[in-house]
Amino acid sequence: WAMHAGSVVHHWLRIIAEEGLEAFDAARLHALRPAFRRELVYLGTESKELERAAHRVVEALEAAIRTEKGRWILAADHAEAECELPLTIVDGGRFRQLIIHRTFVTADGHRWLIDYKTSAHEGSDLRAFLRVESERHREQLRRYRDALTAIGTQPVRAALYFPVLSVFQEIDLGSAP
Repeated sequence: WAMHAGSVVHHWLRIIAEEGLEAFDAARLHALRPAFRRELVYLGTESKELERAAHRVVEALEAAIRTEKGRWILAADHAEAECELPLTIVDGGRFRQLIIHRTFVTADGHRWLIDYKTSAHEGSDLRAFLRVESERHREQLRRYRDALTAIGTQPVRAALYFPVLSVFQEIDLGSAP
């Protein structure tokens, strides 16, 4: 159910960014709950987990439109903004498809690469959780950075965004190739 909820959240974060934040508020998100449930069923969410998954979708989307960092990520006024940007790279002689959740260029000339994570941390040590997640996704973010660097000149900054936790975790990727 959590994976399916994450897919629905990603889909709707793209819609929010494309339609504009001003078109979404908590009331609209709650009104969209039946649509979220249909998407979850379509993805194969078991009926016993459907309410839990729909709750996670609403919780993540509400946090994204409510918080300053979420609103910054989804803002329409960024240059070269893209959602779910598909890129194909050659990796070890094989083609590999990448999907970048959110990328844009800020006024200071940095390209941001943001990967959404819809998990919720239940334990007490949030710092340890974020450290593990950062390490777990660092190589993936490096591949994304390298692909973006190959087609643009801006320095790339990367982050994981956890809307449910209201956490924006910048990741140090080291030097670009």
